[in-house]
Amino acid sequence: MLRHLKNANELVLYASISCGAAYLARLNPPFHFPIMLLRLGVLGYCGYIIAIAEGNKDLAIVVGGALLIGTIGGYWDLIEVHQKYVSPEMVVTLTVTALAVIITASYVLYQREQTDGKASKK
Repeated sequence: MLRHLKNANELVLYASISCGAAYLARLNPPFHFPIMLLRLGVLGYCGYIIAIAEGNKDLAIVVGGALLIGTIGGYWDLIEVHQKYVSPEMVVTLTVTALAVIITASYVLYQREQTDGKASKK
């Protein structure tokens, strides 16, 4: 129980840091690109740990989830504006993004099963 409570506290901490970074990027536009690269790097590293590495997967899931929650929280008003005025493009973007995530996850799982199958045959 305490381990899950610790993960929840870490999730809130990392989400608040990510949300603060989103507000910083909106107040100072030159920071938008470096913060975006930092977020993509952290998400890529978390995805690497979850999919391939044998590291601390719980922490990677918490950090990746917190990053996404903080990003959505920091840009919530812009998301609402886009939803109201640019709805068709937003639906297409979300659909393409969801398909890309599903295809990538399927490929990673397929590759993982292939390598597990080869290891069990030896």
